[in-house]
Amino acid sequence: MDWYVIVNPAAGKGKAKRLWPEIEKTIKQLNISFTYECTRGFDHARQLAQKASAENFKYIMVVGGDGTLFEVINGIDPSRVTLGMIPVGTGNDFARTAGIPLDWAKACQVLTQGREMAVDLGKINERYFINLSGTGLDAMSAWEANRYKKYFGKLSYVLGLLKQLIFFKSFQIELLGRDVCYSAPAWLVSVANGRYYGNGMMVAPQALLDDGLLDIVIVEDLPRLEFLKVFPRVYKGTHLNHPKVRVFRERELQIKTERPLHVHCDGEILHLTSLKYSILPKKLRIKVPVSAETLVLAG
Repeated sequence: MDWYVIVNPAAGKGKAKRLWPEIEKTIKQLNISFTYECTRGFDHARQLAQKASAENFKYIMVVGGDGTLFEVINGIDPSRVTLGMIPVGTGNDFARTAGIPLDWAKACQVLTQGREMAVDLGKINERYFINLSGTGLDAMSAWEANRYKKYFGKLSYVLGLLKQLIFFKSFQIELLGRDVCYSAPAWLVSVANGRYYGNGMMVAPQALLDDGLLDIVIVEDLPRLEFLKVFPRVYKGTHLNHPKVRVFRERELQIKTERPLHVHCDGEILHLTSLKYSILPKKLRIKVPVSAETLVLAG
């Protein structure tokens, strides 16, 4: 098989650029046939993915993070491509859910020793997402974090959250789904295909990549000090037990808010005024470790 490799040199605060010569050497040693190109800025990964699809590449490898992956899945016909991932970004949260090793050398081994698995894709309006989307405090925190990544790397997520905890105000949310009609003031709403975001926060611990459902996690309005007490529990996924945390599962939903808000989508920030979500069951095939089938997938 021939792989088309998309390398984002800026991923992981330049980590991908530093590691690429070693990664390239390793995949050659694994006798993987490949062509590669490096991205040169915002949206270039999507353009390269479009190019690879036009040239009928069936296997695309992403050397980068969640943001690079987001661009790539929006540049391909996902039903015709198998993705491999070498996670060298800042958060690498999708790789956590999929069981892909965060050690780049072990992730390379998955390309030859792993198996292909069909996973769901989320859709927000006309864009795909593979991991997690949402709005509210976490979206504003992600917006702040993107400003700090260049200087603080993984610490940027915590810094962004701490700043927003001071200034952010809860907002009225209305959620309309096939089986749910919900309205309440809230701090945030997360729409999850994967389990993690923000560099290891397990916001949706029950989410599965191939169950054909989106997990919607809502943190309702509560005092800031109480939020600070609850927040550390997100790293273990135990926050779902709090009475102000609500969880729904839906195949389609619409989210309305009283004011326009930033929206995060696989770590990238979108500016949308109307949010329509849906799930595309088993739309994309990815390379995962053999053990990932029983560890994180429903199938």
